[in-house]
Amino acid sequence: MINWREYPFVRLLLPLILGILFSFLWTVALPFYVFIFLFPPLVGLTYLRGKYKYRTIYGFLVTLFLFCLGHFLGYHADESRRADHYHHFLNKNEAQVMIATITDIRSTPKSYRIELNVNTISGVEEDQSVSGKLLGYVEQNSAASTLRYGDQIYLSAKINPIAAPSNPEEFDQRKFLSNRNLHYQTYVKASEWKLLARDQGNTLIAFSIRTRDQLFSILENQLSTMNELAVGAALILGKKDLLESGTKIAYANTGAMHVLAVSGLHVGLIYLGMSFFLGLLPFKSSIWVWVKTWMMVAGVWFFALLTGGSPSVLRAATMFSFIIVGQAMRHYPSIYNTLAVSAFFILCIQPYMLFEVGFQLSYLAVTGIVYFQEKIYSQLYIGNKLGDYIWKLTSIAIAAQLVTIPISLYYFHQFPVYFWLSGLVVIPSAMIIMILAVVLFFVAALVPKLAIVPGTLLYGVLYLTNGLIFLISKLPGAVISGIWIGPLSVFLLYLIIVFVVVGIEAKRFRWLQVATVLLVLFSLNFSYQRIKSYQKSELVFYHTGKNKTLIDAIDRSVNWAIKTEDLSDTEISFLAKNHRMKLGVQTTHQVRKDDQKMDSEFFYHGRLIQFKNTKIQIVDSNRFPQYQVAPAVDYIFLENNTTVNLTELSEYFKTKKFILSANNAVWKIDQWKTEAAADYELIDIKKEGAFILPVE
Repeated sequence: MINWREYPFVRLLLPLILGILFSFLWTVALPFYVFIFLFPPLVGLTYLRGKYKYRTIYGFLVTLFLFCLGHFLGYHADESRRADHYHHFLNKNEAQVMIATITDIRSTPKSYRIELNVNTISGVEEDQSVSGKLLGYVEQNSAASTLRYGDQIYLSAKINPIAAPSNPEEFDQRKFLSNRNLHYQTYVKASEWKLLARDQGNTLIAFSIRTRDQLFSILENQLSTMNELAVGAALILGKKDLLESGTKIAYANTGAMHVLAVSGLHVGLIYLGMSFFLGLLPFKSSIWVWVKTWMMVAGVWFFALLTGGSPSVLRAATMFSFIIVGQAMRHYPSIYNTLAVSAFFILCIQPYMLFEVGFQLSYLAVTGIVYFQEKIYSQLYIGNKLGDYIWKLTSIAIAAQLVTIPISLYYFHQFPVYFWLSGLVVIPSAMIIMILAVVLFFVAALVPKLAIVPGTLLYGVLYLTNGLIFLISKLPGAVISGIWIGPLSVFLLYLIIVFVVVGIEAKRFRWLQVATVLLVLFSLNFSYQRIKSYQKSELVFYHTGKNKTLIDAIDRSVNWAIKTEDLSDTEISFLAKNHRMKLGVQTTHQVRKDDQKMDSEFFYHGRLIQFKNTKIQIVDSNRFPQYQVAPAVDYIFLENNTTVNLTELSEYFKTKKFILSANNAVWKIDQWKTEAAADYELIDIKKEGAFILPVE
């Protein structure tokens, strides 16, 4: 049996998490009087909890209180529910005048992406003080290039809700941003904003950003090639915007992507380094112990701020803060309890972090390493020191992967076969890189001319690391991709892991039997979902950009993709990869719009698609399609602002159903809608997203 007294915060964390999750199902504000009713009996029973007959009641009330607290925090974490949130004062379809402060700024190819805290919005009669975050894209020019954190700007622009995904299984940017309280966005032209004041943000954050920029300049001077600079900036400073897609793919395919996100490894090195150097000072008094403690806590948190405050580094900073304070108090708490404490406090401050992929993976990976690593390592004894070190690193990688694999498959749909091999590269490399970076920064500050020595060594380690990662990613069968599992499968996999662990710990075979039954259920569910997907036949008209077309005709595991020539593989992957993967597509035949194609179930010629018993006519020019005998079609697909008359098309092809491509202009779509009135069925992809047509 689990002795909960050793892990009190694990027991407290679970109802808090359940309450946060429930706040998304029951989106009603919890009345505050619930806490008023719960608080007195909790206080009273605190003095009686040691008596056996009150323990169950006390435990139930604590659990209920924390569940309600989780719901309360989760509900109110959505800033758009506040009465003073700016969206309550917006003038729809009109430019909005407001004053806002920049909290984050990044450069993109065509604009500057900024996050704003809105301070004031112009109302009908007077300016209104408001709150809330806004995502903005500022047109690039010389003035915009000088914008930085803490700048207060005046802007006049149209505010729009962040759009839902336009294509099936596409990454849900709206949900991702809403977890950061970004619900609205705007595009600001150069003439629509002006700078009002500088340095209006948090002084500590501004200082950390300036420091990070200075440290990045040092890296930029020493790392001469883009790949090494990008990986170095990501690993050392948490600056990931320089990473190219090829580098990201190589690290992801080898299971090494985590090293590019500053996390517990990096914070642990900072903690060990500070502990070592402060330990060299000849002070032994009790006052010095606490001075050293708070210096290390401050150092850990400054590093967290310096690297951008990602969920993984915040978790690590919180956890190490408790470890540092615990050591100062001569307490050495259970690592599980320390993890639970850090998660508890982070979720109390930022409940939406529960839905961050990095947050979930970080906690699962650390838990897996703590529990499984020693057990895996002890299964094999290697007398050679180098061999033993390699096996220890491998056991760490296996332990982390064992616990994170279900959620990794759910989010990333692939399994890196050589994760254990990449672990042998990135774990020691990360340690060496962090040490060399610290040395480089100190030398560059004290003796700039000598910075080339640690800079050259750092470049060499980064170059070697990148080379090995790219080499591993090219090994045969480096990654198993196309794995699609749902939330139920993830839940069953974690139940299997839990029951196997309980069975081994309790030495009870019946728990292993339960795990076996769950494994059978997982297999049946996975097989059912695969069979269900393979039985589907459908036409998918994707939401594409200007002058571009992508239409999939999917029959079981075979797909015919009709596309324009200028549609790149990267664009196709973004639009259709996940949906094809979910349906189990194994083979895709590329069909250019001007091609002809005929298979047993698919025919394409002269912009006419016949897929099984369904016919679609594409009309994308100003010429009226001509046939010796006009075919009766099910739908007409209109694109590229064709000027062909709807009535003539309807009469010629014997249909009143039209699909309007997203590559049409808004004014043209509005014109068709006015022309059609109630006589025709119009499917507007630009507004409604991709259209999926089941085919029999």
